[in-house]
Amino acid sequence: MQFFTTMQEGRREGPDLRRWGRVVWRRKWLLLGVVVAIPAAVYLGSSLLPKTYESSTTLYVQPTSVSSTLFSNQLDVATSDAGEAATLIETTVVARRAARVLGQSPSTARELLGHVSVTSTNVAEPQNHFLTIAAQASSPIQAARIANAFATAVAVTRTVNAVRGIGKTLATLESQAGETGDRAAHQALAQQLQNLRGLRASQKGTTPVVEPAAPSRNPISPKPLRNAAIALFLALLIAAGLAALLDRLDRRLQEVDELEELAGAPLLGVVPFAAFPGNPPGPHVRESFQTLRAGLTYFNVDRALPTVMV
Repeated sequence: MQFFTTMQEGRREGPDLRRWGRVVWRRKWLLLGVVVAIPAAVYLGSSLLPKTYESSTTLYVQPTSVSSTLFSNQLDVATSDAGEAATLIETTVVARRAARVLGQSPSTARELLGHVSVTSTNVAEPQNHFLTIAAQASSPIQAARIANAFATAVAVTRTVNAVRGIGKTLATLESQAGETGDRAAHQALAQQLQNLRGLRASQKGTTPVVEPAAPSRNPISPKPLRNAAIALFLALLIAAGLAALLDRLDRRLQEVDELEELAGAPLLGVVPFAAFPGNPPGPHVRESFQTLRAGLTYFNVDRALPTVMV
């Protein structure tokens, strides 16, 4: 039982952290369940998702070129640089070779391309580029095999293309060698032919593997811990909003402060249930009546109490 008077006291403006703490404490089990259940569900759900592993290999791409001049005719032979090699890796030509390296049907080329990405480094150096081929798969071993297969396939493709281009130039120069009667020009042409044959023989080493792909120990996705941490942050926000919403919807009076706010009057005293018949006596009954008597006596020293609410 509570007693109030209509004499009003000054009230503090702004949020009451203690009242907010009491609201949270009343809903503690529900809010704790929200904070625990949401991150746990996200962690469990993420752990059950299929795992994806990634492995990468690094290639050193060396562009080579040769120029041959005869009778004012300029003949240029050039292999692709790193930028063209990066584009070449993402073609079905290389993918079909990679499929054959993996022992798969060439018809799986487009599917394999969906597992591969290429990045270029050291782009400021035009003559020496590094390419990184990254492959993703549901198995760490398979991811490493795909990356290494594409590295092998692009090296073979660049060699085949370069040798084919040099072969065409050789055929052109050899046909010109039979037409010229100038001894000096013939010797120069012979030197060019010798250079081209040497260049053709050296094409196999233009795309060496700097670092082969190895199976990864940890998957790149999913990441249960990261997802659970994000879910925990969101769960805290949900719990805070839920506590405020439930407190707003609950019209029951839970605290004495709520009665003071509703009545617009300060509290003079509280009589415990132990003071009423049928309840076991308590140690604070006498003290509560003494407090109430003192409030009623001294609260109206300079004025009468027009109203007392029980």
